[in-house]
Amino acid sequence: ISSFDTSKCTNMGYMFNFCESLTELDLSHFVTNKVTTTHWMFCSCLALKKLDVSTWSTNSLTDCRHMFEGCTSLTELDLSSFNVNNVTALDGMFINCSNLEVLDISNFHFGGVKQNVPNDFFSNCNKLKHIGMIYCRASSFNSLKNTAFNNLKATPVNVYYHDANLSDLTPHANVTYVYYD
Repeated sequence: ISSFDTSKCTNMGYMFNFCESLTELDLSHFVTNKVTTTHWMFCSCLALKKLDVSTWSTNSLTDCRHMFEGCTSLTELDLSSFNVNNVTALDGMFINCSNLEVLDISNFHFGGVKQNVPNDFFSNCNKLKHIGMIYCRASSFNSLKNTAFNNLKATPVNVYYHDANLSDLTPHANVTYVYYD
C-alpha cells in the first residue's frame, strides 16, 4: 500500500470494505485532493484498531456515506484534516463504531453540508465520549442536536468547540458542551 499512487484517484469507495482481519492501516501518504467518493471505504473492517488518515485533503469529497460503518475495534479517530463543505451524503458515517470513544471532527463545518446530519450518523456508537468540533457553527450544532446526538448512549458526551457565539447552546440530555478559549 505504501507504493500506491492515488494522485489521480477520484473514487475510493469500497477500497477496504470487509477487510475483516485488517488491524492497522497508515494511509497518511495517500494523495486525496481529487477524491470525491469514499463511501463504504472501511465498512466492516472489524479488527481495525489504528487508522491514520490525518493528512488527507478532502476538499473535493462529496460522498462519505457509511465510510467507517462497522469499524468495531476503532477506539479513536482523527479526522481533523477532513473538510466536508462539499459533501452531499454522509449517512451512517460512523454507524456501529461500537468502541469508538474519541472522535476529532474539528474541521467538519456541517453548516456547509447540503443535507441535515442524518439520524444514523452516530448510531450504535455506544462508547463515544469525546467529540472535537472546535470550529463548528451554531447551525451545525442544531443539526447534530436534533438528529445525530439522539443516538449517543454514553453519558455525558463531551463536545468541544471554539466559537464564543455558541455560548447560548440549548442543552441536550446527554451532551456536555466544553468551550475552548
